[in-house]
Amino acid sequence: MSEGIEPHPRFKFYILILICLIVSIPTAGASSMKPYNVEITSAFVKATSFCSCGTMSYGYHTATFENYCPRCKSYGTLEFNPKSSPEGEWTCSKCSADYCAASGKEKESNSPYHLIPYNPPVVQAQKVITTTSNIDSIVADINKYAQINLLGLNN
Repeated sequence: MSEGIEPHPRFKFYILILICLIVSIPTAGASSMKPYNVEITSAFVKATSFCSCGTMSYGYHTATFENYCPRCKSYGTLEFNPKSSPEGEWTCSKCSADYCAASGKEKESNSPYHLIPYNPPVVQAQKVITTTSNIDSIVADINKYAQINLLGLNN
């Protein structure tokens, strides 16, 4: 007949304490790394978020990309975080490709695709007009009209 081996009574106590400690340890939850500054236009997408692909430091990064999916070659199809990734991600509504919101790298292993950084168009002036004024001429005109009594009142 085999005898059952009973653990030491303190062993159960220590296991219970360990479980309580593990459960009570605060974790890096989604609220501590919530993306913000999200902007979507037909031309570009922008967000401040954590890197979720490992190519950048794990901290907030602001990135702006063309609203273009390089996988399916579609414009205006990027949506922000429809799958509720804690770090945030760009997802193509047409082909479901997921991209890191910070680096733009597609999150599929060994994918060659990256979102294209957005460079806003530079507006250049077509023509510069310079004017010069003759201050003496302006003062003379003011003095000439200052002598006219428009209301017909006596001074």
